[in-house]
Amino acid sequence: MIPRSTLICACGGRVRTGESISAGLKIPERFSTLHPRSRPGPLESSWMLLAARSWCREKASAHRTSARHVKMKSPLERLKEEILSWPHISVHPHRFGGREFRFGKAEVGHVHLGGIVDIPFPRSIRDALLDEGLAEEHQWVPDSGWVTFRLRSEEDLKHAIWLMRLSYVRYVLKTDNDPRARFERENEELHLSPRFTALLAQFVPAFTKSQQTSLA
Repeated sequence: MIPRSTLICACGGRVRTGESISAGLKIPERFSTLHPRSRPGPLESSWMLLAARSWCREKASAHRTSARHVKMKSPLERLKEEILSWPHISVHPHRFGGREFRFGKAEVGHVHLGGIVDIPFPRSIRDALLDEGLAEEHQWVPDSGWVTFRLRSEEDLKHAIWLMRLSYVRYVLKTDNDPRARFERENEELHLSPRFTALLAQFVPAFTKSQQTSLA
C-alpha cells in the first residue's frame, strides 16, 4: 500500500495521494493495460506508482537530452551567439553567403558556413595580425585590410571571438561616452600586447598622436 502522504517521483516531482490523476499527474496511456479495471482516481496502487515513476524518468531523460543539444552547438553557432550578445550589433545575410555582423552600418566581420571568419581592419592592424600569425590573408582580396581565420574546433573559438572583438572595439571607442575608460577596460580584457594597444589607441578620440606613440 502506498503511504497516504506524498509520492516522490524519480525526477523529484511530488503528487499528493489525495489528488486525482488528472489534477496531479497524467499517466501515460500505455500503462493503462497494467490494471484494466483501474479508473482515474487517487494513486493508491503499486502499478500506478510504477507508471508515475516511469513518466518522471522519461521527463528527466528528455531534459538531459535537451541539455546535451545545447552543449553540442557548433563553435560557429556559439561564435554567432557571442557576437550578437554585444550591444549595437545586428546580423544580416552576407552577399556571398553566411552571416554579416554590423555595428550600425559598419561591418565588424562575417562568417561562412564552412567556419571561415572574415574581418576588415585598417591596414596597420591587419599587418600586425599577419606578422604575428594571428590571422591569414583574405583569399580573394589579399592586398587589403581584410583577414581570414578558420574556425575548426573549440580551441579556435576563443581566438575567433578575440579577433571579432578587436574589430568591434574600434567602433565602440568612437561612440562611447567615456572612450578613454572603455579603452582601458577593453585593453585589459583582450590582453593586448603593447603593439596592439598603440594601434587601437588611434580610435580613442581623447588620445593625441604623441600619447598613441608613447603606448607603443
